[in-house]
Amino acid sequence: MDPVARSYDDFIPSSHWITEEGLDTLIIELPGFKKEHLRIQLDNFGNLRTSGERPIDGNRWKRFRKEFRVPDNCNASEIRAKFESGLLTITLPKLITEEEPEPEPKPEPEPEPKPVPAPTVQAPEPEKMKQAVPETDFDKGEVEEGASGLMVGMKAKRKQLMINFAVAAVIMIGVGIFVAYKFRKISEAESTGELLEYFDEF
Repeated sequence: MDPVARSYDDFIPSSHWITEEGLDTLIIELPGFKKEHLRIQLDNFGNLRTSGERPIDGNRWKRFRKEFRVPDNCNASEIRAKFESGLLTITLPKLITEEEPEPEPKPEPEPEPKPVPAPTVQAPEPEKMKQAVPETDFDKGEVEEGASGLMVGMKAKRKQLMINFAVAAVIMIGVGIFVAYKFRKISEAESTGELLEYFDEF
């Protein structure tokens, strides 16, 4: 007798990716399946093939087939799968590449300072210098007249000084006579006992 042919109910399971820093994880929801019902393959084109089938009732079976593109930076030799509580978890580690250090930017050369031109000083023209200094014409007669006036003024000052000296001498002589008179009075007071009375008056 020929074996009874199976009938299959095909379905597409739900799945989602979890991307982490060094790892990608594919999770496929397969409720009612067991580990021995599943099959995982990686072809030469970077495709991850997942498939599985399980009996439902009698000759009826439930099956699925789904492919996933493996990330380019996946380390294929380290792919691992785990089935637990109706969830197929496939981990795809990423390749670890040493990042080349970025070259340090070269400092830009400082611009050379531009030479500052020295200020030029223009000498005044002889003609302009003559105009800058006002010319003064002195008449010879005016010079002589000014000199005569100066001599007269000096004689007047000298005469005034002589008068001042004479007045000062007269005053000094008068003071000397007064002082001599006072000393003579003091001497007389000493002989007559009137010295104390003199100081009281002074």
